Amino acid sequence: MGLSAEYRAHFRALRELSGLSREEIAQAISVTPQTIDQWCSGIIIPKEEGMRFLIQKDEELSEIASEVCDQIAEMVEDRGEEPHHIVVHSYHHNETYDESPLWDKTDLTFGQHWELQKRLYCLLNHEGYDVLVGESTGDDGEEHHVSVVFTFDD
Repeated sequence: MGLSAEYRAHFRALRELSGLSREEIAQAISVTPQTIDQWCSGIIIPKEEGMRFLIQKDEELSEIASEVCDQIAEMVEDRGEEPHHIVVHSYHHNETYDESPLWDKTDLTFGQHWELQKRLYCLLNHEGYDVLVGESTGDDGEEHHVSVVFTFDD
């Protein structure tokens, strides 16, 4: 007998929110990618370790997004005016971006940066900012970063 549809949906949502591929999750918790598929489809019950891992990754990305939003609020307050736009831009090469509130988050995978970019878009949009999202790819495809850029009148 399989798992309930609600439980399967919960596991799949956590997997998506982690920003990690099934291979990355499998490697991190020492199971096969096929096991991850079976967990998502409800054929077998996910190991508690797997659920904890996904919840931890979700919480880590939420914390980073919250920190960045706090940093943005401080920058706006220090400047004394609202930006016209905030550009949340994803870079895939470590030499193609300038320092930003996320410059030190290079240990995240591409999928995690993409998930972080989506979260920042939602959070900043909710705060009333005009948010633009962009993406660039470098030559090596190895390094992945998200940069936050403000545009003002000057």
